[in-house]
Amino acid sequence: MDKRLTLLCDQDGILADCIGHWLKKIEERYGVKASYTDITQWSPHKAAPYVGKVTADQVYGLLREPGFFLDMPPLPGAIEALKLLNDRFNVFVVTGPSGPQSIMDKFAWLAKHAPFIKEEQIITCNVKHKTLIKADVIIDDNPDILVQYPQVWPGAMSVGIEYPYNNTVGKGVFKSDFSVVYDGYPNTQKAWSDILGHIYTFAAGL
Repeated sequence: MDKRLTLLCDQDGILADCIGHWLKKIEERYGVKASYTDITQWSPHKAAPYVGKVTADQVYGLLREPGFFLDMPPLPGAIEALKLLNDRFNVFVVTGPSGPQSIMDKFAWLAKHAPFIKEEQIITCNVKHKTLIKADVIIDDNPDILVQYPQVWPGAMSVGIEYPYNNTVGKGVFKSDFSVVYDGYPNTQKAWSDILGHIYTFAAGL
């Protein structure tokens, strides 16, 4: 075990299949279908299939409904990779709340799918404030966090899974003070394998 490394891991989009689940719920509720390739920016309500058909309130209102976050399936490869990281490093899951119910559901999701993560390893934090938390590595899908985190904490590394909304971040380039994304949704099994290798290489250089 190498507990010198402290690692922050996002929950939605990194551990849980947020985008697939969300798109499915929107289609079921409002009859409008979209693909993950349509979500090219951080604000999914602006995706072309939704414009003029589904409002922002309808899209984001789903996040506040009981069970929305609890019902998400894990991303392939995510839980196994998280377990390996947790066995070796200081791991904290950092997740953004969308209201009181979402917090309870997110804790329950982790208890169900990643019971090796203790409650004291879970941090609820608005996405805008993640850069206030110091760590050696952050795993995230938010393009702003991926770029900003190593700037706020020089020497830290940010790494994530590629989605259409974050694919402007450098892909597959190893540099300890840079942000990278690997492969992508829906090929998350390989993406997580690459992320593990990236973090292990980073840790070896400390």
